[in-house]
Amino acid sequence: MDVRIKDLFFLDFEASSLEPHSWPIEIGMAWIDGSEIGSWSSLIRPDPRWEMEGWHEASARIHGITPEELQQAPPASEVAAIAADMLAGRHPVSDAPEFEKRWARRLFQTIGQPTPEFLGFDLIVSVVGRPPGFQVDGW
Repeated sequence: MDVRIKDLFFLDFEASSLEPHSWPIEIGMAWIDGSEIGSWSSLIRPDPRWEMEGWHEASARIHGITPEELQQAPPASEVAAIAADMLAGRHPVSDAPEFEKRWARRLFQTIGQPTPEFLGFDLIVSVVGRPPGFQVDGW
């Protein structure tokens, strides 16, 4: 796999809970653009198909986002379209890819887009700074 720094998008979601039926409530992305750091984030209005049983007050106390705030946010499908456009041809990176992929799947399903493959932050860090010619399995 040929990965360039400019193609890495560091992605993080806040979610309604950590349960399997949870859904994304906020997305944040950061990337390196030359010598600058770019970023974008958005709250996410829940898709009507997402069940409120996925909302947990314990998670709300941690992220500090209320259901009322989410009703004023852009719809999930709009956020998904923006995120999909930004990620096209790039590699999302996460410190918790198993969770982020689940929430990305829920988000991108609203527009019929496939879920991108996430790279783990640990893998990226293990490759950065290696001497030229050093190989890591799968790279």
